[in-house]
Amino acid sequence: MPTTHNLDDFIEHLPADHDFEMIDLEQELALLMARWNRDTFVDFPSFMDFYFCFSTVLQAYICNPTGANLTTWFSPDEDCNRRSREFLSMNPPASADVAAWMSTHYPKLSKTWLENGSEGLLISTATGTWPEMTGYDSHGFYAVFTSDLVY
Repeated sequence: MPTTHNLDDFIEHLPADHDFEMIDLEQELALLMARWNRDTFVDFPSFMDFYFCFSTVLQAYICNPTGANLTTWFSPDEDCNRRSREFLSMNPPASADVAAWMSTHYPKLSKTWLENGSEGLLISTATGTWPEMTGYDSHGFYAVFTSDLVY
């Protein structure tokens, strides 16, 4: 898990796969998806620390991996690990399959790297119109979330 919370930490832990799909053209809202290899993080809490620390720059990277100015999107948050652990304690991961979650919530999307999963643990925040998920299985760590499209 990155401990210095700088942009180099993010660049050293780029996702192995990522993509986005427009889900609301009028609002320019996209579903952003990323997968990291299983050996990228020690465990799920370490992945969640990373996700909480770098979610804004991750958004820009997924939308425009070759052209985004990541420096302008990165804002250090030294409190991110505490917020991540609080989130985990309030939302314990449940045993589930990433592919099943995707087919339930986004049946029209097809990403092979999101569908080749197996039973793992995930946290689903399906309280709004567009459900979000963080999780892991034998194939890696996953983040699926909605955001404004970044150009």
